[in-house]
Amino acid sequence: MKNLFLIGLIAFCSQLAAIEFAPIGAEWYYNLPDYMSLNGNDFEYVKITSVKDTIIDTKHCRKLELINSYDNKISAEYIYQTGDSIYYYNYYSQTFHLLYCFSAKINDTINVHINKFKATDGFFSYSDSINNFQYKIVSIDTVTIDGKEYKRQKVKSLSAYSWFFYNNLIGESYIIEGIGSVEYFFGVSSDITPETVAEMLRCYTDNDIKFKNEEWNIDCDYTTGLNENIQDFSIKVYPNPVTDIINIESEEIINNLVVCDNYGKAIIELSANCKNIVLNMSDWIDGIYYLQIRTDKSELIKTVLKYEN
Repeated sequence: MKNLFLIGLIAFCSQLAAIEFAPIGAEWYYNLPDYMSLNGNDFEYVKITSVKDTIIDTKHCRKLELINSYDNKISAEYIYQTGDSIYYYNYYSQTFHLLYCFSAKINDTINVHINKFKATDGFFSYSDSINNFQYKIVSIDTVTIDGKEYKRQKVKSLSAYSWFFYNNLIGESYIIEGIGSVEYFFGVSSDITPETVAEMLRCYTDNDIKFKNEEWNIDCDYTTGLNENIQDFSIKVYPNPVTDIINIESEEIINNLVVCDNYGKAIIELSANCKNIVLNMSDWIDGIYYLQIRTDKSELIKTVLKYEN
């Protein structure tokens, strides 16, 4: 009888055991949409990496670093896990908010928060974004990854903005246990995006899970033509961040300069024939700008933050 009780207890506890979320070394690769692709293709990416443990408000957290395919740092975020629930640290409210609940049931509503999102470190540490994070569990099934079954939630946005649902007009998407949203980790909105724009999880890897989206059939870090076009030449863009005047200095003659906003819209295009360019950004709105600089032999993209003191 004692042995039967022990077996039953082990079985019960195993059901409660949660998959470790964002183990150190875990990587997410997210596609950029076509209009954000500055290099003429849609294969540039946002990469999230779980890099280390840290403590925030007595919580054992994981630090996530975000970079783009040009190795430019975007921001850093912090999450922590308790059981089947994943929380992230909101810099705006300086509190933790529920992001995922893998034990939620059908028709449950996840009220992430009604305050604004603010990144904890990086270019968007000054910027507000989505005003309301809510979604509903529509259905639950499983998905097989490397021969193992993982819970999958079909979710529907209840927010005014399209959180998790950038690439889906009907406002529905999927969240996979141990991985997160298959569109974007922290969500996006139609106005301002947390950190940067992303539209699809192309793949996720850690020591136990190797996931590749069925819509993505090439390498996770594939950037067709991107690295071949970027050669090593000396160029300075300063100051960065910038409040008014920004200087561009190159050892090669700059033939063309294109400045795009965070949505990929070209706002300035200059045909130059010089090594030094000065831009007055004092009247520009705060935000991220991408400077695409071309010479006869090279092409380079620099990320610049504009904000008022």
